[in-house]
Amino acid sequence: MLGRDAIHFIFAEVGFERLDTHIQQFSELHEFMEGNRFNFCGLYENCRYGAAGQFVCVANALYVNTAFTRRNRI
Repeated sequence: MLGRDAIHFIFAEVGFERLDTHIQQFSELHEFMEGNRFNFCGLYENCRYGAAGQFVCVANALYVNTAFTRRNRI
């Protein structure tokens, strides 16, 4: 489906701590998405931790297919 440009957006929960193997790591997903012509749009609904909430452990990442943006001039 990715190769046919049938998917316009991907919204995925990602983690930022390598030791947390129960969630897709942002770095790995980001590399995969760029390799499949998706642009990163932003992070949403961050889950923070630390005494002052200074660290992000989980968030939702939004990607858009570059073929979709070219067709729709987004």
